[in-house]
Amino acid sequence: IIPKQIGKLSKLKKLHLSFNEIKKIPKQIGNLLDLEKLRISHNEIDNLPREIGNLVNLRILDLSKNRIEILPMEIGNLTNLKVLDLYKNNIEQIPIEIGNLFNLVELCLRDNII
Repeated sequence: IIPKQIGKLSKLKKLHLSFNEIKKIPKQIGNLLDLEKLRISHNEIDNLPREIGNLVNLRILDLSKNRIEILPMEIGNLTNLKVLDLYKNNIEQIPIEIGNLFNLVELCLRDNII
């Protein structure tokens, strides 16, 4: 479990939470406005909070090997994102807002339902 208090780490730049059997990301993650790298791969996450869209300084978002089915449309707010790794999830469709990610240089959607 990621504690809600994580949202108080306002100066955090990198957060690595891979391989922890995490099932849910608290909405307070959206308070980490300085976050540049977020790696939460190899867990049991099935959805993302809309507040993920607040992480406008994020450059790398690794959500590979989870159980995510739907991406929130707020993902399109991550305009500084360069890498979005969604490998091996259960994603059926990508929101149209992904077209707002003008700085994206790597998008991995391999092994999804798409």
